[in-house]
Amino acid sequence: IAPFLTKPIVIGEGEMAGAPILVAGPENRVILSAGDTAYAKGLVLEDGTEWNIYRPGRDLIDPDTRELLGREATHLGELKVTQFGEVSRVAITKSVLEIAPGDRLVKIEPAPVLPYIPRAPSKRILGKVIAGSHSNVTEIGPNTVVVLNRGTREGIETGNVLALYRDLPLVRPAGATDPKERIKLPAERYGVVFVFRVFDKVSYALVMNTTRPVNLFDAVQTP
Repeated sequence: IAPFLTKPIVIGEGEMAGAPILVAGPENRVILSAGDTAYAKGLVLEDGTEWNIYRPGRDLIDPDTRELLGREATHLGELKVTQFGEVSRVAITKSVLEIAPGDRLVKIEPAPVLPYIPRAPSKRILGKVIAGSHSNVTEIGPNTVVVLNRGTREGIETGNVLALYRDLPLVRPAGATDPKERIKLPAERYGVVFVFRVFDKVSYALVMNTTRPVNLFDAVQTP
Protein backbone atom coordinates (compact mmCIF):
# COMPACT_ATOMS: atom_id res chain seq x y z
CA ILE A 1 0.00 0.00 0.00
CA ALA A 2 3.04 2.32 0.22
CA PRO A 3 2.39 4.06 -3.16
CA PHE A 4 -1.18 4.83 -2.07
CA LEU A 5 -0.25 6.54 1.20
CA THR A 6 0.46 9.82 -0.61
CA LYS A 7 -0.82 9.13 -4.13
CA PRO A 8 -3.30 9.20 -5.67
CA ILE A 9 -5.13 12.05 -3.99
CA VAL A 10 -8.80 12.93 -4.11
CA ILE A 11 -9.64 16.54 -4.86
CA GLY A 12 -12.84 18.54 -4.70
CA GLU A 13 -14.42 20.11 -7.74
CA GLY A 14 -12.14 22.88 -9.04
CA GLU A 15 -9.67 22.37 -6.18
CA MET A 16 -6.67 21.82 -8.43
CA ALA A 17 -7.40 24.83 -10.64
CA GLY A 18 -5.34 27.13 -8.40
CA ALA A 19 -2.37 24.80 -7.98
CA PRO A 20 1.03 25.61 -9.55
CA ILE A 21 1.23 24.49 -13.17
CA LEU A 22 3.83 23.29 -15.65
CA VAL A 23 3.79 25.79 -18.50
CA ALA A 24 6.51 24.61 -20.89
CA GLY A 25 9.12 22.03 -21.62
CA PRO A 26 12.50 22.39 -23.31
CA GLU A 27 12.33 23.34 -26.99
CA ASN A 28 8.52 23.36 -26.85
CA ARG A 29 8.39 19.62 -26.24
CA VAL A 30 4.95 18.34 -25.28
CA ILE A 31 6.02 15.08 -23.58
CA LEU A 32 8.37 15.24 -20.59
CA SER A 33 10.07 12.59 -18.47
CA ALA A 34 12.71 12.14 -15.77
CA GLY A 35 15.87 14.11 -16.44
CA ASP A 36 14.13 16.88 -18.37
CA THR A 37 14.19 20.56 -17.48
CA ALA A 38 10.80 22.30 -17.53
CA TYR A 39 9.17 25.56 -16.46
CA ALA A 40 6.33 26.22 -14.01
CA LYS A 41 4.26 29.10 -12.66
CA GLY A 42 2.87 29.60 -9.15
CA LEU A 43 5.88 28.30 -7.20
CA VAL A 44 7.28 30.27 -4.26
CA LEU A 45 10.36 29.65 -2.15
CA GLU A 46 8.37 29.39 1.09
CA ASP A 47 6.61 26.24 -0.16
CA GLY A 48 9.83 24.34 -0.71
CA THR A 49 11.55 22.82 -3.71
CA GLU A 50 10.09 19.30 -3.99
CA TRP A 51 6.75 18.73 -5.68
CA ASN A 52 4.55 15.93 -6.99
CA ILE A 53 3.14 16.20 -10.50
CA TYR A 54 -0.55 15.38 -10.94
CA ARG A 55 -3.23 15.39 -13.60
CA PRO A 56 -6.97 15.42 -12.80
CA GLY A 57 -8.27 11.89 -13.41
CA ARG A 58 -11.51 9.96 -13.03
CA ASP A 59 -14.57 11.22 -11.20
CA LEU A 60 -15.68 9.14 -8.23
CA ILE A 61 -19.48 8.91 -8.30
CA ASP A 62 -21.74 7.42 -5.63
CA PRO A 63 -23.65 4.61 -7.41
CA ASP A 64 -26.78 5.14 -5.31
CA THR A 65 -27.13 8.92 -5.00
CA ARG A 66 -25.07 9.94 -8.09
CA GLU A 67 -23.24 12.46 -5.89
CA LEU A 68 -19.80 13.51 -7.10
CA LEU A 69 -17.62 12.35 -4.21
CA GLY A 70 -14.42 13.84 -5.61
CA ARG A 71 -11.99 13.56 -8.47
CA GLU A 72 -9.00 11.29 -8.29
CA ALA A 73 -5.79 13.05 -9.30
CA THR A 74 -3.37 10.76 -11.16
CA HIS A 75 0.23 10.86 -9.96
CA LEU A 76 2.66 11.37 -12.86
CA GLY A 77 6.01 11.97 -11.19
CA GLU A 78 8.12 14.35 -9.10
CA LEU A 79 10.23 17.44 -9.66
CA LYS A 80 12.64 19.75 -7.88
CA VAL A 81 12.73 23.53 -8.30
CA THR A 82 16.18 24.68 -9.43
CA GLN A 83 15.43 28.40 -9.85
CA PHE A 84 12.50 30.41 -8.47
CA GLY A 85 10.93 33.26 -10.39
CA GLU A 86 7.70 34.42 -11.97
CA VAL A 87 8.37 31.44 -14.20
CA SER A 88 10.47 28.92 -12.26
CA ARG A 89 12.92 26.44 -13.70
CA VAL A 90 12.36 22.85 -12.50
CA ALA A 91 14.04 19.49 -12.99
CA ILE A 92 11.86 16.41 -13.34
CA THR A 93 13.38 13.82 -11.03
CA LYS A 94 10.89 10.96 -11.43
CA SER A 95 8.24 10.02 -13.98
CA VAL A 96 5.79 7.14 -13.73
CA LEU A 97 3.57 8.31 -16.60
CA GLU A 98 3.97 10.80 -19.44
CA ILE A 99 4.17 14.41 -18.17
CA ALA A 100 3.05 17.40 -20.22
CA PRO A 101 2.67 21.19 -19.94
CA GLY A 102 -0.63 21.88 -18.21
CA ASP A 103 -0.10 19.28 -15.49
CA ARG A 104 -0.45 20.51 -11.91
CA LEU A 105 1.91 20.48 -8.95
CA VAL A 106 1.22 19.46 -5.35
CA LYS A 107 3.76 19.85 -2.56
CA ILE A 108 5.43 16.61 -1.48
CA GLU A 109 4.47 15.79 2.08
CA PRO A 110 6.15 13.11 4.20
CA ALA A 111 4.31 9.78 4.13
CA PRO A 112 2.19 9.54 7.28
CA VAL A 113 3.48 7.29 10.04
CA LEU A 114 0.26 5.92 11.44
CA PRO A 115 -0.54 3.12 13.88
CA TYR A 116 -2.34 0.74 11.54
CA ILE A 117 -4.28 -1.08 14.22
CA PRO A 118 -7.05 -3.15 12.62
CA ARG A 119 -10.40 -2.52 14.29
CA ALA A 120 -14.08 -2.37 13.48
CA PRO A 121 -15.62 1.08 13.00
CA SER A 122 -17.13 2.58 16.15
CA LYS A 123 -20.48 3.02 14.35
CA ARG A 124 -22.49 1.13 11.77
CA ILE A 125 -21.13 1.69 8.27
CA LEU A 126 -22.85 0.57 5.08
CA GLY A 127 -21.22 1.41 1.77
CA LYS A 128 -20.05 0.04 -1.58
CA VAL A 129 -16.92 -0.63 -3.60
CA ILE A 130 -17.03 2.02 -6.32
CA ALA A 131 -13.67 1.56 -8.07
CA GLY A 132 -10.48 -0.44 -8.21
CA SER A 133 -6.99 1.00 -8.15
CA HIS A 134 -7.01 0.92 -11.96
CA SER A 135 -9.72 2.06 -14.33
CA ASN A 136 -11.81 -0.38 -16.36
CA VAL A 137 -11.46 -3.20 -13.82
CA THR A 138 -14.65 -5.06 -12.90
CA GLU A 139 -13.16 -7.87 -10.79
CA ILE A 140 -10.53 -7.20 -8.11
CA GLY A 141 -8.37 -9.85 -6.46
CA PRO A 142 -6.88 -10.06 -2.96
CA ASN A 143 -4.03 -7.74 -1.90
CA THR A 144 -5.19 -5.02 -4.29
CA VAL A 145 -6.71 -1.63 -3.57
CA VAL A 146 -10.35 -0.57 -3.83
CA VAL A 147 -12.14 2.76 -3.41
CA LEU A 148 -15.16 2.94 -1.08
CA ASN A 149 -17.97 5.52 -1.18
CA ARG A 150 -17.59 6.30 2.51
CA GLY A 151 -15.10 8.63 4.24
CA THR A 152 -14.62 10.79 7.32
CA ARG A 153 -18.06 12.29 6.70
CA GLU A 154 -19.58 8.92 7.56
CA GLY A 155 -17.17 8.11 10.40
CA ILE A 156 -14.56 5.99 8.56
CA GLU A 157 -11.08 6.05 10.13
CA THR A 158 -7.67 4.74 9.12
CA GLY A 159 -7.34 1.16 10.36
CA ASN A 160 -11.02 0.29 10.08
CA VAL A 161 -11.86 -3.22 8.89
CA LEU A 162 -15.06 -3.72 6.90
CA ALA A 163 -16.72 -6.95 5.76
CA LEU A 164 -17.41 -7.58 2.06
CA TYR A 165 -20.86 -8.80 1.04
CA ARG A 166 -22.44 -9.77 -2.27
CA ASP A 167 -26.13 -10.13 -3.09
CA LEU A 168 -27.16 -13.61 -4.22
CA PRO A 169 -29.43 -14.21 -7.23
CA LEU A 170 -33.17 -14.37 -6.63
CA VAL A 171 -34.37 -17.97 -6.34
CA ARG A 172 -37.69 -19.73 -6.76
CA PRO A 173 -38.80 -21.07 -3.35
CA ALA A 174 -39.53 -24.76 -2.96
CA GLY A 175 -43.23 -25.50 -3.22
CA ALA A 176 -44.09 -22.22 -4.95
CA THR A 177 -47.22 -22.42 -7.05
CA ASP A 178 -46.48 -19.28 -9.06
CA PRO A 179 -43.66 -20.05 -11.55
CA LYS A 180 -42.63 -16.37 -11.44
CA GLU A 181 -42.32 -16.19 -7.66
CA ARG A 182 -38.81 -15.39 -6.44
CA ILE A 183 -37.31 -14.70 -3.00
CA LYS A 184 -34.22 -12.75 -2.01
CA LEU A 185 -31.59 -14.63 -0.01
CA PRO A 186 -29.40 -12.93 2.63
CA ALA A 187 -26.24 -11.34 1.20
CA GLU A 188 -23.17 -13.56 1.41
CA ARG A 189 -20.07 -12.43 3.32
CA TYR A 190 -16.90 -13.43 1.48
CA GLY A 191 -14.01 -11.33 2.82
CA VAL A 192 -12.81 -8.13 4.47
CA VAL A 193 -11.07 -4.89 3.46
CA PHE A 194 -8.62 -2.84 5.52
CA VAL A 195 -8.93 0.95 5.26
CA PHE A 196 -5.56 2.71 5.08
CA ARG A 197 -6.32 6.16 3.62
CA VAL A 198 -9.38 8.31 4.20
CA PHE A 199 -10.72 11.44 2.51
CA ASP A 200 -13.88 13.39 3.24
CA LYS A 201 -16.27 11.33 1.09
CA VAL A 202 -14.21 8.32 -0.04
CA SER A 203 -11.58 5.97 1.36
CA TYR A 204 -8.98 3.53 0.04
CA ALA A 205 -8.83 -0.02 1.36
CA LEU A 206 -6.76 -3.16 0.85
CA VAL A 207 -8.66 -6.34 -0.08
CA MET A 208 -7.87 -9.16 2.37
CA ASN A 209 -9.01 -12.72 3.15
CA THR A 210 -11.46 -13.13 0.27
CA THR A 211 -12.88 -16.37 -1.09
CA ARG A 212 -13.72 -14.81 -4.48
CA PRO A 213 -12.87 -11.72 -6.55
CA VAL A 214 -14.42 -8.41 -5.50
CA ASN A 215 -16.94 -6.95 -7.96
CA LEU A 216 -17.70 -3.27 -8.37
CA PHE A 217 -20.68 -2.22 -6.23
CA ASP A 218 -20.31 -5.10 -3.75
CA ALA A 219 -21.32 -3.97 -0.26
CA VAL A 220 -19.02 -3.17 2.66
CA GLN A 221 -20.27 -2.89 6.22
CA THR A 222 -19.24 -3.00 9.85
CA PRO A 223 -18.35 -6.65 10.58
